[in-house]
Parts: sequence; C-alpha cells; structure tokens
Amino acid sequence: LPWAASIVAAVLLTWFSVYQVPSSTSNDQLVVSMSEEFSQQKKLILTSFGQPDLTQLPVEIQQQLVQLTNARVAIENALKNDQTNTELLNLLRWTQQQELDLIQQLYSPQWQTI
Repeated sequence: LPWAASIVAAVLLTWFSVYQVPSSTSNDQLVVSMSEEFSQQKKLILTSFGQPDLTQLPVEIQQQLVQLTNARVAIENALKNDQTNTELLNLLRWTQQQELDLIQQLYSPQWQTI
C-alpha cells in the first residue's frame, strides 16, 4: 500500500520537526506542543486504519494502551511541577512513541506467506 508508506513518512517528518523547538520556548509550552502533536499523530494513524474501534481489541492490548495512557498523563502532571526536568520530557516523548507504535503495530497489515 503506497499510500500507507506516505502517511508514515508524513507522520515521521512531522514528529521530527515538532521537537526542534526554539530555545526561547518554555518547557511548559513544549509539553503542550508535544501533547497536541501526539493527539494529532494518534488521530492520523487511527484514521489511516479506518478509525478502528480500540474497544474491540483483546483485553490484554486494551490494558497496555490504558497503562501507556496513564503513564503519559502522570508524566505530563509531573512536568507541571518540574518543568525543567529533561528526563521527564524524554520519558514523555518515549511513552507517546510507544503508544503510537503499539497502535500502528496492531493495525498494520501483516505480510502473508504462501
């Protein structure tokens, strides 16, 4: 599916460009920007797979998504109290990427063998 590759490329370009934030941007604004970008990427990925119903996934996968979501929210809340903590910023970025990767892995077409 050539269109899927172009969507992935667009997501990756957007992902990398958003994190090249000018140094004058405060970390609070960075967290908001990261959260907004994550939401847009997640929506784009789900749209590219035809808006799948995540509640139809196996319970274990739903639990993993909930755990990632809870971790992401907890990190965002921790950053409200410690805006200069680069470790938390990196952890937030990693957690967001894990959630996107999991969703993409679940819905990406698998190669079939004959």
